[in-house]
Amino acid sequence: MLDVGSIFGYNSSGVQLKKWYMIDNIPHLLKVDTGKDEANKEVYASKLAKAFGLYCVDYKLVTVKHNGVKKLACLCESFLESGLDTECTLYDFISAKLDNVVSFKKGTPAKEIFDFIVDTIDSNTNLGKSTISNYLLMILTFDFIICNEDRHLNNISLIERDGEYRFAPLFDNGNSFLGVKRAMPLSEIRTRSRLLKPKPFSSNQKKNLINIAYCKNLLSSWLRNAGDLRNLGIPMEYITIVEYRIKELMRMEE
Repeated sequence: MLDVGSIFGYNSSGVQLKKWYMIDNIPHLLKVDTGKDEANKEVYASKLAKAFGLYCVDYKLVTVKHNGVKKLACLCESFLESGLDTECTLYDFISAKLDNVVSFKKGTPAKEIFDFIVDTIDSNTNLGKSTISNYLLMILTFDFIICNEDRHLNNISLIERDGEYRFAPLFDNGNSFLGVKRAMPLSEIRTRSRLLKPKPFSSNQKKNLINIAYCKNLLSSWLRNAGDLRNLGIPMEYITIVEYRIKELMRMEE
């Protein structure tokens, strides 16, 4: 058990207590539960992502003692190579290129926002529109099936090294699986699912997906990679939600 003392003097972002913590001279990010089972959700979302073949951060569960209180947390190794890589969130990257904070008028179509972000990244990196678009659609599809409502532009990142850019692995999935830590009947999953307000392009679930046909094809390829989702060692309360959301996406029409 890690005894982290009182190192968490503030919330670095969001509502979770977070802290970079050195283990064997390697920086690790430690995130402590608030009581909403975020650590388990991070771990099992990343396990699902890996089964799908996605590039994602590898989280593991740990128990910590914070101010003398035992708490569940998750730990991940930094995806940056010290001294070589620089991380920049999409929010900060686009704000810097615009010399202003990123903001859009209420009612701006999701596709217009999406295209603006793709164009801005394309104009200022070596990545190319197809790579950028496909990466963002991958995130939107995965967030849809795990019910992640917290994919704002500050938890999608670019990594720069010597003027060359690449995308960071998928990270920060703790606000997923409908916000509960118990098994739910299908009726409750259906109700909670309808009430979801996603990000970052639209709070409308269908519009936020941008390209439904592409998302369906992507999901089909992931399912072929993963095989039987019930054999992945992920708790059934999470798998039941994922299975429902998969069916929901596959029934969706443009």
